[in-house]
Amino acid sequence: MDHHCWWLGNCVGERTHAIFVLYLLAETILLGATGTLAVSAIGRSAHVRRGDLPIPLELTAAITCILLCVLAGFAATTLLIFQVALVFRGETTWEKLKRAQLNAAAQLPPDERPYDRGPRRNFLIFCGCMRDPGVPKWAEGEPWQRALSPEKSAQ
Repeated sequence: MDHHCWWLGNCVGERTHAIFVLYLLAETILLGATGTLAVSAIGRSAHVRRGDLPIPLELTAAITCILLCVLAGFAATTLLIFQVALVFRGETTWEKLKRAQLNAAAQLPPDERPYDRGPRRNFLIFCGCMRDPGVPKWAEGEPWQRALSPEKSAQ
């Protein structure tokens, strides 16, 4: 487990990291599309008067929507870029924040990333297309599968 995200109310780690990045991508796209629709609503309201809402109320709602989309979109896009950069570097948020302490404890140089396999391999490992050679085969799978593995029960 990497860390608990109180924004999502869930833990984000090795098994959920790809889902989290996909969530950020979907959120960024959705906020961009919603903001675009709000901008087009402003353009339409300038040319057509609607019977449902007075134009000032419609404009206020559209401008509020645009502001919210810009603010939330900036946060989501920034976090998405940060997470994708971490994927290509082969590290997690926790490893990024605690690099000095982790490397000192493992007696490694301060800037070394022990799980970095190069950008391409890091991405393939992240997507599940390639197994990390540094992870033993018995460590894969669900916890109950690891507990029942022959290597574990032989010990």
